[in-house]
Amino acid sequence: MSFIVSFKGQFQPYPLPDLSHYDRVKNVYKAKQAQELKDNHENETPIEGNFENTKNRHSSQGISAYQKSEKQYQQERIPHQARDIMSTNVRVLSYRASRQEGIEMMDKYGFRHIPVINDEQTLIGIISEKDFLAKPLNGTIETLMSEKVLTCLDTTRLQDIAKIMLHEKLGALPVVNEKHILVGIVTQTDILQFVTRIMSINQLF
Repeated sequence: MSFIVSFKGQFQPYPLPDLSHYDRVKNVYKAKQAQELKDNHENETPIEGNFENTKNRHSSQGISAYQKSEKQYQQERIPHQARDIMSTNVRVLSYRASRQEGIEMMDKYGFRHIPVINDEQTLIGIISEKDFLAKPLNGTIETLMSEKVLTCLDTTRLQDIAKIMLHEKLGALPVVNEKHILVGIVTQTDILQFVTRIMSINQLF
């Protein structure tokens, strides 16, 4: 179970919707056909007796072996789970905090979303910039926050997180461990940085 809904501190499994329409891009790295053409070119037999062609072929093979090794290394370095990219130093608000305290925290740290906890340090809500703008000017965080919070486990795959955030139109996703303890948060910025990293690695080859 990768995704969990918290409602007033009670955690329930999140029934996954059909997200197949987010799978249109099949290959992150270069097309297989292009790689096959490259490999075929590298394996061409040099003209018999032509020392320069033989020398160039060995040089090309050496470069190709290095590129393949480097590409594999870069692929292994790509983060795969929520815990690989999440922010772990999570700032939280007590449900008892005032509206002004919430605004001041957002201004101080540049946050757009802040998880809300109760006296037992359990995640019971989340508050966003929109909540401060759309709801009354007075009251506590408890009266302003969204009580239904979609969360993910720290072992959830990043591609699944991206799909869910698109599907649910979420700007942030709190991360919990197996005991439902808040351990981090993944934001749209984290996902974009992840995608940018993949694209940068792709440009190397």
